[in-house]
Amino acid sequence: MMNNFLMQGGPKKIAARFILLYGLIFLLLSFIYPDVFTIIVSTMAIVLIIDPIVEVLMKLRGMVRMFAIIMALLIFFLSILSLIVLLAPSVIEQAGNFYNFMVNFFENKQWEGYFSKYPDIQKSVSDILIKIQPKFLDFVANAISNITKMTPQIISFLFYVILGSIYLAFYFPEFKRKIGIIFPRIARREALDFLRETYLQLRQFVISLFLVALIVGISFGVFLLFIGVKYSLLLGVWAAITNLIPIVGVVLEIIPLLLTGVSMGLKAVVTIAIAVAVVHTTAFVIFLKLMKGYIKINPVVMIFMILLSTQIFGMIGAFIAVPLTIVIRLYWQYFIYPWLEGKKLDKVEKNGEEK
Repeated sequence: MMNNFLMQGGPKKIAARFILLYGLIFLLLSFIYPDVFTIIVSTMAIVLIIDPIVEVLMKLRGMVRMFAIIMALLIFFLSILSLIVLLAPSVIEQAGNFYNFMVNFFENKQWEGYFSKYPDIQKSVSDILIKIQPKFLDFVANAISNITKMTPQIISFLFYVILGSIYLAFYFPEFKRKIGIIFPRIARREALDFLRETYLQLRQFVISLFLVALIVGISFGVFLLFIGVKYSLLLGVWAAITNLIPIVGVVLEIIPLLLTGVSMGLKAVVTIAIAVAVVHTTAFVIFLKLMKGYIKINPVVMIFMILLSTQIFGMIGAFIAVPLTIVIRLYWQYFIYPWLEGKKLDKVEKNGEEK
């Protein structure tokens, strides 16, 4: 009976049903084996970053694919490893010091002295910070504690992600060639058209997001070091990580930045606020440039999808929310929208016009 339902209709209808079925099975994995799901998603994201590096090396250097893949893997993982080795000890040390600094900052209400000449501003700042204090300190303490407790799990996670990325990078071309066999022959071309476009859209989004997060993290790290902030490295790394979550991540990034600025006085707050505006405006322009010609998601939709996805999938949901939205939108454009418009699905091209 299930088979009859899946095979009813023309090629596009069949393709739509099979794609939906496989998508639901993949998402179901997140509930049954959440750790495996996280590893698979992380591995796929890394391969989406590595794959264009392979193409560039093949085009510019004339390398055969095997050597291009090896070089791309070495470039990516050696860069990440170097950053971890160089930054991790200092970041961990600064994290502990930052927590103590924040506790002292809130307990002694240091901001009152900085804004003593501006009583109205002092009262407004005090009201805001007193409300923020318990949740912010709990968040920082829990984050540091969880990282310490989860070190073995993190090492295991990184091992499987690295191993999976290496294998998937080598077999990715073959995987793309043979993915069609999981669809009925009658609907294979339509399914592959959708998957090909999905791959291109997701690859461009992941690369763009990764580059922008890197730019933002480096920019803030250098800027904070320049103005004399003791925790510049920690806050720079935090900025890079949070910017992997579109829109919502920016809010998470700004809170510790502004609190650090408040601890240094009104001038520092204004300076950091200006830096935030400049860096993120530049990052936004770069992101739009990189995503030119690709799908753009409404910011309001992004926010709601991030909130919903986080509730459903946990922490990993914040990172996969926008890619998931891109897939849903493509599915809508390919299969749902033509049907809602009253057009015959199997007589509709990608652009929505009838053949």
